[in-house]
Amino acid sequence: FPVTIKYKYITGTKIGDTVFGISRLQKELTNIILTEGSLDCIYLHQIGYKNALALLHADITLKQIKILGGVADCIYIMLDGDKAGREASQKIKTLLNHRFIKKVCNLPEGKDPDQMTKEEIESVLKNAE
Repeated sequence: FPVTIKYKYITGTKIGDTVFGISRLQKELTNIILTEGSLDCIYLHQIGYKNALALLHADITLKQIKILGGVADCIYIMLDGDKAGREASQKIKTLLNHRFIKKVCNLPEGKDPDQMTKEEIESVLKNAE
């Protein structure tokens, strides 16, 4: 059966050692939107959410948690609206433990953040749990 590769990184890239967009994050922000992919993050920036960052995969590493600890109090977890994204969102919420206020954004089935309108994103953020 065919395999679809959404993102391809250069061999040796340590995606778990960084958070995409962290260097552009405005220091006065206390909450962030955490996405799965870089294109989701870029799209959110384009529609006005300058507090978006990306994990570059559907998981989080201890190094990424440490990075986030220095920049945010509240994290909106906005991973893809598929089974893997929903399961990873719950795992990430647990791993972030008591250091953060955590809210999981429930995207419509099969949708990624970059496939949603600004109004849909606003609704998902408002209804995050």
